[in-house]
This record gives sequence, C-alpha cells and structure tokens, in this order.
Amino acid sequence: MEEILKVLPIEIKEKVKNKLDGLEEIRIRVNKPVILQYGQAEEILHYIVDSAMILSILQNICDNSIYAYQEQICNGYVTIKGGHRVGITGNVVIKENKVINISYINGLNFRIARQVLNCSYKAIKYIINLPENTIYNTIIVSPPGRGKTTILSAFNWVLYDTLLEPLIEENMLNYRKREEMKENTTTESYVELLFEENGVDYILKRSLEFKKDNYSRVTNLTYKGKTTIFKVE
Repeated sequence: MEEILKVLPIEIKEKVKNKLDGLEEIRIRVNKPVILQYGQAEEILHYIVDSAMILSILQNICDNSIYAYQEQICNGYVTIKGGHRVGITGNVVIKENKVINISYINGLNFRIARQVLNCSYKAIKYIINLPENTIYNTIIVSPPGRGKTTILSAFNWVLYDTLLEPLIEENMLNYRKREEMKENTTTESYVELLFEENGVDYILKRSLEFKKDNYSRVTNLTYKGKTTIFKVE
C-alpha cells in the first residue's frame, strides 16, 4: 500500500491511511467525492477532487513523465510498483480502431493488489478430476481484481518466459517473503506446470532467484527465468 499512498496528495492520504484493512479500490473522479471500495460495500469520503489534483496524481504515477507512459495510458491503465493497477478515464482519441490518446483525464481508479494464500484449495476439486486424472472443461469467471489475468500471466511466463501485466518481474517475489528473508540469503520464486505426454507425467518449472544483501535490498539474480523440465516418477 505504501506505493499507492506515496502518489496520493496529502489531503487524500490522510483520509485513507487508517482505512486500508480490506480496501480493494480507491476511486477518484473530478468534482466527485473519493470512494473507497471494500468488497460489495463502499465508503464515501467527504473530499471533492478537482482536475488539477487528478493531473498531479497522474504525474506522480508516471514519475513526472506522462509521455513516457503514453502507451500504458492508451491501454486504459498504468501498473505501479507492487502490482497495483490504476485505471484511467477521459476523452478518448481513436485512429484506425486504436486508442492513440486519452485527453482531459477525469478519473483514476486504484485497484489494490494483494496476496491471497491457499485461495485455490476450494476450487481445485471443480477443475481437476482426480479419479480419472483429467481436467474438466473449465471457465474461470470472477469479479474484477480476483486474479484471472495473474493466472494467465503465470501460464504465459512458465511456457514462453514472457510476463504479462499485472505480473511483473520485480513482483515475482511477494512482499511478505521479502520481509521474512534474512540478509545475505537467497530464495526462489517459481511457477510449475504439470502435464502429460504419451502417458508420461512431466513438470515444467520456471524460476527466478532473489538475494537480499546486507543493506536489506532484494535483487533478482536471474536475467531470465531458469527453465527445468523433469519426469514425475
């Protein structure tokens, strides 16, 4: 959450900083009050935002170089450190069926990313047919922000070594693990894919190795994901 708080103006930050538990979205619109979204519930803050503040927040998000983020802005959102996604609304300029610019930006929607441990345990029995060792035909449907794109990106990374937003390399090691690491130690972050070929089970694993130095800085030691494939005995 620190990554979000530091791009917000002090007026909004002071109103939000003690309301972070369970917070999923922060909606900021021109001439409207700020809205905090908690699941199906919302809280309206009695603070009206003007267009100058919206622009100031966007400048902070883009490290004072909106032009450098133009492609992401045209996609409708910018991903900031921590995997948090900021949706952008405004007047869209379209050329040849493609958005080439968004002008008069009038709204920002912060969608807060967070780790959910063991979230697949309840769903796995509906996806994998264990008695027959097969996978059911499955469609994954959920409200926004529940991890559909993250699952897709994990598949894409393990198969093709290419990350799709919101999954980015610096966030492949979650913040809880970063805090738990001791200085001058290494740890691994990985995705495994189990598959079958001609009756033989294989595991495809792609991993990154991270190190925490004696200044508590965590860096990726692997230029590209290390790939391992092995049979399941």
